[in-house]
Amino acid sequence: MPTLDLEIWGFTAGVGTEPTSKPNPPLTDSDWAQRLQRPGDDVYAIGSMVARTTLAIETLRQEIYRNLSAFGVPQSYQPIYWYSYDELRRIFDGLRGEWKSETSMSSSTQDISMHAAYQRIIGLGRQAIPLVLRELQMDPDQWFWALEAVSRENPANEDDEFDVRVQKWINWGRDRGYLAIA
Repeated sequence: MPTLDLEIWGFTAGVGTEPTSKPNPPLTDSDWAQRLQRPGDDVYAIGSMVARTTLAIETLRQEIYRNLSAFGVPQSYQPIYWYSYDELRRIFDGLRGEWKSETSMSSSTQDISMHAAYQRIIGLGRQAIPLVLRELQMDPDQWFWALEAVSRENPANEDDEFDVRVQKWINWGRDRGYLAIA
């Protein structure tokens, strides 16, 4: 099983191995270039590798957050709760369905973005960004307010057309690793 070493707050933890004393050296651009030029490699394989790595990192991060006291982090600095991906997906899908069904006839951006289910999606925090971006990508809708509220960024201009805003947010998500590169 491959290992992935992460240094967090001065501690190194290994995924798939016992904790180690130092992280593996990062891959250089030429290392990645060589890996991408091997016969049989394609975008799907790279995307799959990125997805598996992202899942491993997220699993490790959640485990560390659950055990922050062992690292000496005061309770007041610890997150209240982090959902598993399946639980987050279930919650998000339920809230999204409620929001869409109850606002489908509204044309008011304020009514759409102030709906209770939409606000609860914002309350899920940064961990919901990949789900919101995928939803924006698959079924474009008024997700801009939520994305800006959670990410505290806005790559689009208010004057941009809807489709342009969607594309700018999708590009933003890819640039930051929230969406796989297609």
